[in-house]
Amino acid sequence: MESRNYKRNHYSDDYKREVVQKFLDSGLPETVFATSVGIDHSMLHRWRRKFIDESISVENQIVKPEYISDEMIAVKREIVLIKKKMEILQNVIKKTLSDRYMKELSEINTD
Repeated sequence: MESRNYKRNHYSDDYKREVVQKFLDSGLPETVFATSVGIDHSMLHRWRRKFIDESISVENQIVKPEYISDEMIAVKREIVLIKKKMEILQNVIKKTLSDRYMKELSEINTD
């Protein structure tokens, strides 16, 4: 089996944050910006997701790095609330509908 002889680049978190910040400020598409800084667009996408996701803690308290806009945080909060509301509604529907109605609904959906 042939081994690959290439050196993998290792970037510091500070560098990644700097690149993500510049990307967010640029307004360019991911692919264009990533090419301009010499990285693959999938790498930029992973970095962006990582640093945006870490901005929201488990208790939904905001730890806001400088590269996260207030609008992005508001959208993340809204998504979390909508998911919780959907889960509640799904549970209410499951509890209030009898098995007979659930069966009827499934028959209607399969027709």
